[in-house]
Amino acid sequence: MRIHSPGDDGSVTQTNSSSAKSAAGNANATDQSGEQSSDESAGLTVQAIGQKAESSQDASSDASSEQFAPSNSNAPVRIGSPGGGGDVTQSNWSSAVSAAGNANRTSQDATQKEGPSQPVVVKDDSGGPVTIQAVGQWADNEQSADSLADSTQKEASNSSSPVRIKSPGDDGEVDQSSSSSATSAAGNLNATDQSTEQQSADEWSDVVVQAIGQRAGNDQDASSGAASEQLAPSNANEPVAFLSPGEGGSVEQANDSWAASAAGNRNAICQRAKERTRRVQ
Repeated sequence: MRIHSPGDDGSVTQTNSSSAKSAAGNANATDQSGEQSSDESAGLTVQAIGQKAESSQDASSDASSEQFAPSNSNAPVRIGSPGGGGDVTQSNWSSAVSAAGNANRTSQDATQKEGPSQPVVVKDDSGGPVTIQAVGQWADNEQSADSLADSTQKEASNSSSPVRIKSPGDDGEVDQSSSSSATSAAGNLNATDQSTEQQSADEWSDVVVQAIGQRAGNDQDASSGAASEQLAPSNANEPVAFLSPGEGGSVEQANDSWAASAAGNRNAICQRAKERTRRVQ
């Protein structure tokens, strides 16, 4: 408001931003394989395999960002009215990022190979060697990852209220910058690998037996929480000048609140059994 009214008035600028990001993911690459091969004059070859892979995964991610009442105000009143008007600037930012993830790469493999055979000491009715492989593999994994990030700003206020009557002279800048950020991450990884291998069959083989039982059980839980709050930052400049020559000064405020949280589990189970037989005479 200006009455006799010469002179400038300044800028009033406000920027408010609120952002929330959330991500949750599960990955399970189960691979179970059983292989038996024999060639030429093989005898009795037996492979009995039982493979069981269980995986239970849970990933939960929550991100919340709130700004309630950022306010920016400039209310100068001049009567005789020469001379400027200052800037009033406010910038508010609230951000929350959350991530949770599970990965289980279960691989179970059983292989039996038997090659050429010649007459051996111990034979079955077919005249060949006796080769037996019995494998039981069981992989059990349960993973849970939970991530929470919360960023809150309440009632950030920026105000400049100069009043001048006969009114020469400047008014200064009023600046406020408020930032609240929260970051959270939680993750689980289990890379189970179970493998068993039997190779007999360098020409004259005897009775070859391999019996393997493998079990891998893993239970993982990762939880992460981050919270950042700014409740009532306020920035105000309220000069009142009557006959009014002379400047107005700057008022600056910078507020920052930041929280970061991370939790992780990693289990890399590897179980492996091999048997190779040499020639016998």
